[in-house]
Amino acid sequence: MAAVMKCYYEVLECDRNGSNDDIKKAYKKAALKWHPDKNRDNIEYATEMFKDVRHAYSVLSDPHERSWYDSHREDILRGGDGTVQSDEEEDDGPYNRGGYGGDGSGMGGRRPPKPKTPKGPNIFSYYARNAYSDFDDSPKGFFTVFKALFDELDEIERGAYNREAEKGAAQYATSPSFGDSNAPNSVIIDFYKHWCGFASCRTFAECDRYNWSEAENRAVRRAMEKENTNERRKVRFKYNADIQDLANFLKKRDPRMVEVRRLASLKEEEDALKKLEEKKRKQEEYKKQKEAWKEQQAAMMEEEEANYTGGVRLADEEDGGRGKRNKKGKKGGNQAAAAAAGEEGEGGGGEAEESE
Repeated sequence: MAAVMKCYYEVLECDRNGSNDDIKKAYKKAALKWHPDKNRDNIEYATEMFKDVRHAYSVLSDPHERSWYDSHREDILRGGDGTVQSDEEEDDGPYNRGGYGGDGSGMGGRRPPKPKTPKGPNIFSYYARNAYSDFDDSPKGFFTVFKALFDELDEIERGAYNREAEKGAAQYATSPSFGDSNAPNSVIIDFYKHWCGFASCRTFAECDRYNWSEAENRAVRRAMEKENTNERRKVRFKYNADIQDLANFLKKRDPRMVEVRRLASLKEEEDALKKLEEKKRKQEEYKKQKEAWKEQQAAMMEEEEANYTGGVRLADEEDGGRGKRNKKGKKGGNQAAAAAAGEEGEGGGGEAEESE
C-alpha cells in the first residue's frame, strides 16, 4: 500500500527536541491554522491537513509513542522496514577490519552485504494517517485495510510453519482475525491479545547476509554461518517488535475498544462488588462463630458453677459424710482398743498381787 509519509514534527511545525508543552502549543496553533472553518476557500486541502495535524498530535502527545516514533522516524519516512542503512551508517562487522580473508578488506576479501528485508508487507507504511480513509468497512476503511494486512501476515506465518514443521506435527492454528466494525468483543480481545504479544515462527533464512557455499575455507564458512545466525536473531526480534508495536498502535485508536474498555470497567466494578460482598459475608460468618463460641463458653461456666454449692463441690459433700463417719469410727476404735489395753493391764496387776 502506497501512502504519503509526513514527518509529524513538520506537520505540527515543531522542533524535534521540543517539550510536551511545546508540542501542545504547536498543535493548537496548527489546528487553528488548518481548521476547515478557517479555510473555506480551500476546504478539501485544509480538511486533509487538519486530519494530519490531529494524527501527528495523537502520536507525539503520548510519551511512549513519541519515543517509539523518534527511534523509527527515518524508517517510517522512507516507508521501509527499518533494516536498510546508508553506506555511512552501515556496520560491516569485524570482517572488514582484518578478519577472515587475510587482506583486511572483508571476509574472504569481500565486503559484507547490506542487511536484507524480510519478505512481507511494509509495516511502516501503515502508520501514515492516509493508510485508511475512515473508521468503517469500506474498501479503504480502517477495518478492511487492517483485516487484509493481518490476514496476509498470518498467511506468511502459515507458509513458514508448513515448510519447517516436522512430519506428523500439529496443524497450524490460524491467528485471530481483525474482524470488522461489528465484530463481537471476544473477537476483538482475542485479536489484540495474540498480536500484541506476537512471536513469529519464521526462520528468516532469506535475510542471511552470506552464502556459506561460497566460502574459501572452513574458517570462513564457520564465520559466515555464525554471522547469518546472529542476523536471523536480530531480524526476528525486530520483526516481532514491529508487529507488536503496530498492534498496540491500532489498539489505542480502534473505536471498538471504547465498548470493550467500558465493559471491562463494568466487569472490574462487578468483581470489586463481589469481593466486597464476599468480605462482608466472611465478616458476618466470623461474627456468628465468635458469638457461638462465647455462648459455648458461657454454658460451660454455668455448668461448672452448678457443680459448686457455697464454694464446696457436691462430690465433696457426698463423700464428706463417709469421711466423718470413717474418722469417727476410727476414733471410736482407737478408744476401744485403749480401754481393752487398760483392762488387760489391770488384770495383769491382780494376778501379780495374788502370786505374792
